[in-house]
Amino acid sequence: MKSLYEAFGTQPHKVDKKWQKASVSTLLEITINNQEYVVLRTAGYTSVYSEDRGLLIESSSSDKLSRFWSEILDFGMLIGDEAGNPVSPSCAHIFAPFYMDQDKSWSSAWNSFKELTRNQSKRSLAEYHIGLKSREYYIAWAQMESKKTERKKILRLRDGAHQALSALGASMPDVKVSLDLSNFESQVTSLIKEFNTLMALEELYKAKIAGLKEEKRIWQEQRDIATAALCDMDDSIRFLIKQPKEIFCPTCGNAFSNSSTAQFGLVKDQDSFIHAANRAKSLIKTVDLKIARNQNNLTKISEKLVSIRKILSFRKSGVQLIDVIRAKGKFEADSSIRARIASLDSQISGVTQEISELKRLMEHQVSQDRVEDITSFFSNILKEFCKYLDVSTPENMLSDIMPPDLGRGSTTPRSLFAYYFAVIATGRRYSVSPRCPIVVDAPNQQGQDEKHIERIMHFMFEQQPKDAQVIVASEGSYDLKLRDDEVFHVGSEGGLVLDTNQYERAMEVFRPYLGALI
Repeated sequence: MKSLYEAFGTQPHKVDKKWQKASVSTLLEITINNQEYVVLRTAGYTSVYSEDRGLLIESSSSDKLSRFWSEILDFGMLIGDEAGNPVSPSCAHIFAPFYMDQDKSWSSAWNSFKELTRNQSKRSLAEYHIGLKSREYYIAWAQMESKKTERKKILRLRDGAHQALSALGASMPDVKVSLDLSNFESQVTSLIKEFNTLMALEELYKAKIAGLKEEKRIWQEQRDIATAALCDMDDSIRFLIKQPKEIFCPTCGNAFSNSSTAQFGLVKDQDSFIHAANRAKSLIKTVDLKIARNQNNLTKISEKLVSIRKILSFRKSGVQLIDVIRAKGKFEADSSIRARIASLDSQISGVTQEISELKRLMEHQVSQDRVEDITSFFSNILKEFCKYLDVSTPENMLSDIMPPDLGRGSTTPRSLFAYYFAVIATGRRYSVSPRCPIVVDAPNQQGQDEKHIERIMHFMFEQQPKDAQVIVASEGSYDLKLRDDEVFHVGSEGGLVLDTNQYERAMEVFRPYLGALI
């Protein structure tokens, strides 16, 4: 029973360990809008084939499967992801009203699959499946959420523009001068030319000096290494000169020759280190000269920058060129930022108007008359079902689509039976949600007495929606007089559902589809 909707991509609450260990594969032949499909669930993957055995999808991703079934079944409900963006919900949301799980469905509603225990609104599930919120409602909601996200981005941009405008005013006080630069045209041209040239030269010499300082550091390290090696080697030569011609190793006892050749070899190595140290010292001096020359050029650039300041200090009629440039720059920056703010305000106004229109569309989809009509029908049929199943109905049942506290003990499963079938019946009348097979696992919960279990069994088949398939797992028939229904007896081999005698027959059906996956 758990495998039926698990094949579509849902997650049952509990799966028997023996079942898991057996790596059971499930194959369903289904019909949707007169189109035949084959659904294969094996090794954690769901594969769906068309009538001509064309592979439509093969995936273990719950997101891909939910999008696939939402499209095939025309399921229009949407939910918000972690970022608040509208997305298709899991497969569990599609099949939630149609599967009654033995482990969880008889203690609380809207709890058929694992995914439904997460932070998703069960009220939203009820609203969609009984028809209070239509596909058009969720389309408008998705568009509205997208517009809200767009508006937030524009608001952040506008806040940034306002902050820039405030910073501009604080850093550049008003300069009350004429913005006519004609009197300073030659000075401005000279200023721009020199500024660009000097900036490029300054960066060039700074980079050169940095590179030369790094080169100097390397040669200093080489000099220091060579000098340290010379000191150690000098001590070794002095030690050998003082030793006899043969030296005995205190560890192995072997004699080693302390010849003049060995001493000469050390002296030769010593000469190499001396050469390396002297070469490093020479190169350090060369690099120092290069640094000095480049630093001198950098100093000259600084002196030229002083000339720019002189140009900026040039006055005509008591006004400095720098004041005119600052005023001109501030005016242009201020104008540009204010134009940007005006544009953003216009965009915000437009998006806000679109959000308001989408809200009105959503409100129209859940008009008061429609809500009252649906809730009234739902309440009346729920009361009728509760009466049939011997469950008392509290007053608050008339005003809410969520299941109220309808009792305890054996009363709870019967009240949930009434609620589930009331949801399905209301959805059949008002909702465009899919018409899926109703799977009941299993009706005898919380120790129902003989009278009540017979009522439950009769209730399921008497209230079976027209053209709806109902699949029930039951320990007995309870003298139920079935019409054209099929009864399959399972569990005949020591409590095992799978029948080994049916293996080859089943594999004849499975093989073409399993082979197609290889």
